[in-house]
Parts: sequence; structure tokens; C-alpha cells
Amino acid sequence: MFRILLIALLFLSNDAFTQDKDADEIIKKMQTVFDGIKDYKVDMTISVDMSFLKVPKSKATLYFKQPDKVKLDSKGFAMLPKEGLTFSPGKMLDFAYSAFYIKEEKVGESNTHVIKIIPDADSARVLLTTLWVDSKFNILRKIKSTTKSAGEFEIELTYADPANIKLPSTAELTFTFDQNKIPARIREEIQKESKDQKNQNSMNGKVTIRYENYSINKGLPDDLFKEDQ
Repeated sequence: MFRILLIALLFLSNDAFTQDKDADEIIKKMQTVFDGIKDYKVDMTISVDMSFLKVPKSKATLYFKQPDKVKLDSKGFAMLPKEGLTFSPGKMLDFAYSAFYIKEEKVGESNTHVIKIIPDADSARVLLTTLWVDSKFNILRKIKSTTKSAGEFEIELTYADPANIKLPSTAELTFTFDQNKIPARIREEIQKESKDQKNQNSMNGKVTIRYENYSINKGLPDDLFKEDQ
């Protein structure tokens, strides 16, 4: 029922379906660009900005190998799960869905295609996702998603050299999540640290990741990922 309502709202939108663009073809081109990256290694600096939780800046090294091998070497507290750091279209859209082209829109100085993703099954963990895909380089510029269990989040990506390196130099994640949907022990610790959160149902925060020193398509060995499988 929720899926039907979302589709109905899209058809009622003034901007929806007014341009002859193929959403699935745009997603396919984006996936093809990412598939050209067979593996990579990158250093990350992760900064967390949340009023209710004090988290020191942390350093980490991320390793990725197609199709889904990921290893995270962290030298401190890393706020995000390793699977959420690679921005692989295949991992983000690993469920049956319908894609709808909405409009063209600027993100910073870049022209993008705006695409809405609606899961085909009500059992999917995501309710609605919006992608902003760079129309020149076929890379993600922005992601906004509403999930069933983790609230809402938005990620904006910037690229230092998108013509040659199809991976982000920075990622800024902002999120809102329901306190009642996180483990009780963690919720109690957060409320203990911040009196402001005791009477609030939702939490807001921002995570900024800086990616540096990319090493791409150097042939990372499978053994590197064994301990994380």
C-alpha cells in the first residue's frame, strides 16, 4: 500500500515524468562506471558531529575489491559500517525496485539527473531513495534515503578529479534516526551523556569523511579480505 501511494504522489508531482529520460539506463551507466574500478585502497579521516555524543576524529584505511569484498583497518573509532563506505550502486540497490526519472537539477556546479527508487516489495529495508547522478561523468553526487529501521539520511559527495578518478574525495552524511529503534544499552549511554536527548524521540547528526591517497586497480589479493569474510 505504501508503495502504491508513493507512485501516485510521483505522478501527481508537477516535475515528475515530464522529460523523456530512461532512469534504468542512467543507473546502468553509473553501474558500468563503478564496475570499471576493480579494486582500490584509500585513507580516510572520519569526523563525527553530534551534540549528544562525543566522538574523536578517527583514521582508517579502506580496501575494496569487486564485487563486494570490503576491509576496514581502523586506527580509531569509526562511526559508519564498512559496507556503507564504498558507495557501490550494486550494494545500495541490492533489492528489486522500480526507478522513475524526475527532473534535471544542479548539485553545486554539476548537472544531475534526479531519480526516485521505490522497492517492489513492502518487505524491503528502504522505503524511498533519491539519487542525483552526474549527467556528464555518470557518478553519484547525492543520495537521500528513508529506511524502515535507521530513519532518514542524506549523503553529498564531492570529487577532486571526476574525469580521471570516479571515486569521492569527500562524503558528508547527515542523518535523523529514531531513538526507540537503537539498542537499549546504547540509548541509555547516549541519554546519560546528554540530558537534551532524554525527552526527544529522534537524533540528528553529521559525519564527514575525507578520502585521500587512492590506489586504484592495483590487483589487491583475495587473502587480504579473508579475515573479514
